[in-house]
Amino acid sequence: MGAQLIGAVCQEFGILDLPYLWRDQEHVRKVWSGPIGQEMVQTVLQRKGIRILAALNRGPRNLTTKNKAVKVPADLKGLKIRTIQNPVHIEAWKTLGANPVPMAFGEVFTALQQGTIDGQENPYEMIYSNSLFEVQKYMILTRHVRALIWFGSAINSGRP
Repeated sequence: MGAQLIGAVCQEFGILDLPYLWRDQEHVRKVWSGPIGQEMVQTVLQRKGIRILAALNRGPRNLTTKNKAVKVPADLKGLKIRTIQNPVHIEAWKTLGANPVPMAFGEVFTALQQGTIDGQENPYEMIYSNSLFEVQKYMILTRHVRALIWFGSAINSGRP
């Protein structure tokens, strides 16, 4: 479960998914392993009966585009950028002038190929392992969102 899923479970933690909140991945790890992370772990356990067992660094999200290099925020104006269905991410792309398009990841390659979207944003390993470089010309190392992936287990709390 990433920050966006934790934000769905405990809305107050959605702020941790804000673009450019983190300096680097080590900053993410320090905050999440400190008091804020411990509070989150306890809140998820108390509210949802999910015990967080471990956390794994997830690479930062970066932007790729098909036909236009993005060098300054103004270059995003009007670009249709695929993003996850996350209100924080959607609003951030709108604020930058892009037209965010929430879309299931399984549809991204074809949407890029057909021109339904102009670009997308994902961690490098997702871009590479899904061959998005075949349908994208530019990769902009924005590192705009950093997160951890949390692994948890539901505990038997007697809840339905």
